[in-house]
Amino acid sequence: METAHKSTRNACRKPQQERAKATYDAILDGAIRVLVAEGYSNASTVKIAREAGVSVGTVYAYFADKDEVFSTYVDTRIGAIFEAIAANVSMSSYATVREAITDIVGMAVSFTMANKEVLSTMVGKIPGVYDGMMLRNLMKNLYVISEQFFRAHDLVQTEDQARRLTYVLSSAITGFFIRIVTDPEQPLDDEEIADELVALMMGYIVRYRK
Repeated sequence: METAHKSTRNACRKPQQERAKATYDAILDGAIRVLVAEGYSNASTVKIAREAGVSVGTVYAYFADKDEVFSTYVDTRIGAIFEAIAANVSMSSYATVREAITDIVGMAVSFTMANKEVLSTMVGKIPGVYDGMMLRNLMKNLYVISEQFFRAHDLVQTEDQARRLTYVLSSAITGFFIRIVTDPEQPLDDEEIADELVALMMGYIVRYRK
């Protein structure tokens, strides 16, 4: 069934009208509920449709298969935190780099903890999410946001410097967040996690500027 539908369409069709957007979102949210409850291998477009309260044909009107549903969820839902950060990336209202980074990290930690179950499920059950698609998209977004931020605070003078600084920080922090979402018994609370991440980032930035 899924193969037949895949041959007739190859790209996710994004909705334009409000009613269609609501259906689109219901499918994405239904897919994650199925994933959490049954795992990736047992998920199917039929189960996703049932959970979303729509027909299977409606699912295929927007997505080629379950893989596209899940990849779209990662792109849109994880992308939301970057959009929120990017909206304030110049950080012109902050007196110091530390204040700005503290706010950015606080937003990221709050988002992660509020969505820990879903993020843990995606990292642990969707093939290639962490080491492939998700990480590539993550880095792409981070480069854009961090270069703007670094330039706004005169931390770098060139794109190469921005990419170098971003690579080291994002690699360390991405690993930190993956640990957060996959570790059922973490020793730190939300505030302590944010404090440690700020200290990590500031320590490297100070070293980098010497």
